[in-house]
Amino acid sequence: MTWPGADNDLVRAPGRAETDAARCEQAPADDPTASGAARYPFAPTFGSAAPDAVAGAEPLRRSRLLLRSFVAAVAGALSAVAAVLLTRNGIRTDDFPPFLEGATATPITRYSGPWLTAGAGAALLATLLLLCAAIDVIRWDDHRRQQRRSAPAMAGGAPSYPDVIGSTPL
Repeated sequence: MTWPGADNDLVRAPGRAETDAARCEQAPADDPTASGAARYPFAPTFGSAAPDAVAGAEPLRRSRLLLRSFVAAVAGALSAVAAVLLTRNGIRTDDFPPFLEGATATPITRYSGPWLTAGAGAALLATLLLLCAAIDVIRWDDHRRQQRRSAPAMAGGAPSYPDVIGSTPL
């Protein structure tokens, strides 16, 4: 199912019936040359191919998923390094001189709220980016498996690989 416009049945605001009726009147219903799109240009079309499902688009989509996951993983790793550096800069231990004669220096730990908050934000960003990378790799693998399953079916033969690890071939 494709959605040619943002104005579709699922997100239609209430009170739009007269506008929809006016769109339907653009071409007479008994006109055999008028397509459904001419009579109702924003109607969803069922059973037609999606706009990006043209020949050759599937390998491009898969390579984009893999590239996007790689970029997200690198950005997540860099954000994790930044989170560690920001957090380490937010916690400082200073040595103050002794209060008593003969005593050693007194260590005092100071915490800086803005640095720690920035470190927590960078850690959150790193987590989200790594999660995005993992999801994209899973989607890429699903596309690859789906392509494997559909290739033997199109050729008329049964696939010779197991669907699930440990199961028998189909």
